[in-house]
Amino acid sequence: MRNDIGRLCQIPGYLSPVFYEKIIERNLCINGQKVLDIETGTAVLPRNMYQCGVKWTGSIGISDLLKTGRCSVTAG
Repeated sequence: MRNDIGRLCQIPGYLSPVFYEKIIERNLCINGQKVLDIETGTAVLPRNMYQCGVKWTGSIGISDLLKTGRCSVTAG
């Protein structure tokens, strides 16, 4: 975990250190795991979970991409 998480979690929208501890306790973000974060927004979660060795892929605007993909598939 980041050393400055206590200071950073005071920023509005930042998640509590307890949230990250619970994720780790449940083995939801383990070294080498691949995570797709759809509509990642400000990427708060991936920035803080990076130290766990998770390979994180975030996307913004995925709904437009999916819509384009669906049109391509149905068109042929």
